[in-house]
Amino acid sequence: MRHINILHLLAGVTLAGALFTSCAKDDSITEIIPEQESDTTTSNEVIKALKTVPIVSNVELRYTKDYNDSVYFITFEQPIDHFHPELGTYEQHASLLFHGWDKNVVVKTHGYEMPQTADMTRKDDLATHLDANQLNIEHRYFGLSQPEPYDEMKFTYFNAEQESYDLHAIVTALKTTLFKTGKWASTGTSKDGITTALYAYYSDREGWKDIDVFVPFCAPFMEGTTDINGKYSCSNYQTSDYIDQVCGTGYPTGSKEAIARERLNQVPYYVCTTPELRRVCITKAAAKDPETYNKIVQQYNDKGTGSTGDLEKDLTAHFLWHYFSELFGKFSYIQFTEWSHMVPDPARVAANLDADEMDKFAEFLLMNDDTLRVRIEEADGDESRATRATTSETLWQLLKDLRNNKSIPYEVQSFMELGDADFAFRQVNNSYLTSDEVTGVIRFLGRQAKFEGIYKQDNGALMRSFRQWCYTEHTQPIIFVYGKNDPWTGAAPDAAAIEQNDMLEMVIDPKATHQDHFLDSRLYEQSSRQAIIDALDKFLK
Repeated sequence: MRHINILHLLAGVTLAGALFTSCAKDDSITEIIPEQESDTTTSNEVIKALKTVPIVSNVELRYTKDYNDSVYFITFEQPIDHFHPELGTYEQHASLLFHGWDKNVVVKTHGYEMPQTADMTRKDDLATHLDANQLNIEHRYFGLSQPEPYDEMKFTYFNAEQESYDLHAIVTALKTTLFKTGKWASTGTSKDGITTALYAYYSDREGWKDIDVFVPFCAPFMEGTTDINGKYSCSNYQTSDYIDQVCGTGYPTGSKEAIARERLNQVPYYVCTTPELRRVCITKAAAKDPETYNKIVQQYNDKGTGSTGDLEKDLTAHFLWHYFSELFGKFSYIQFTEWSHMVPDPARVAANLDADEMDKFAEFLLMNDDTLRVRIEEADGDESRATRATTSETLWQLLKDLRNNKSIPYEVQSFMELGDADFAFRQVNNSYLTSDEVTGVIRFLGRQAKFEGIYKQDNGALMRSFRQWCYTEHTQPIIFVYGKNDPWTGAAPDAAAIEQNDMLEMVIDPKATHQDHFLDSRLYEQSSRQAIIDALDKFLK
């Protein structure tokens, strides 16, 4: 199948990287005949129709603050364990942006908690393009959808398989009763996109025909790796290597982007080999994160196995961890062209050793994407901001809120079966620190160390199986969409799998960040937008 790589100047870029028995169920559901014209269907009629669906336990209409829009919030009764229904049920929450019974339906598979207000419930570009209803479904163990008491932190029935059965039950209930005529698509971004793709995976295994096309955006599939102790770790380095090798590359020689990328490559070297600069960076990192700083000092004092035995080396590792973490965020959420001109020259700073320059150097490297965004806006001024190719303030705030809508369950699921993006520190200069030394110092911060011995891991089995399945599956149409400078693209499915499978398409946009606003010309190239639309037409014809 076509691997639609929109990077004309980056044509050489490649991406890094039993039998189950389900309980017999009676899936037959009585057909419901709702009003067919959305223009004349009142909210009371919609509520009445939704309440007749067998697994719906509650429906509530909520309005935006200005009362211009409304959203139907729905509660579905779901098995706690789909393979042992005798264990009882829990309430799974969803919301519906209603457009008409005869319209298409886009299922947004939230990987986290779902917004519970009408103002925070946005219509995705995919639903807009398909002139569709949008059904948002909250992931089990997030937000209000709790199969077990959250405070107990058991997570007994927390996995992608159970969630896929949740999705199947809801889609089946609505598709066979109310929304019978339109096409069905499933989508999500980041972990939402992982949920979408794994829904396709389990749909193939179980023979479900729920969805006509799956469209995951920016979804990483991380198998994990071998830890420095020789055992399996959920830590995955594909995204780290992608930052090193791909993010910010491919721009013309001498451009501000090419210069910035070279400067970023040099940061670890100059920090490691310039004592004065290194100590400024250590001090700034301590001020940014005193809690972790103190833990690293304690690890050194206790002669812990993670320490290098040299406190300054350990604290340099602490700085480097923060540097790469914030670099990950910068590339993920802000277009490189917007901040490349702000990257300081480490060679100059190391040569001059000017106190003010060193402070500003460390400050920029430790700056998160939220602060960077503010700096960009301040530097632009009102007139420039109006013409700059960037997101609006409203959209930026929305993206920020959605990104921060995470909780402990995500960390646990990453440990158990989804993998955890971590840093390999391959750019670290070996004359002062090795990458293994840095990894050892900060290992206690990772999810592998945090949860090992508490929850059970699948040792990467699900992600390996999914990636291999992409080569051979033949029933579920999937359109994978990524941004070239987004680090998560490093954990996209193998390009070879996309090329070999006519059921799969992939679009890589040269300027898109970690988001799904493909209809916005400021955020996606027109050629990428058209490639996505062409792929949709292919599968929905």
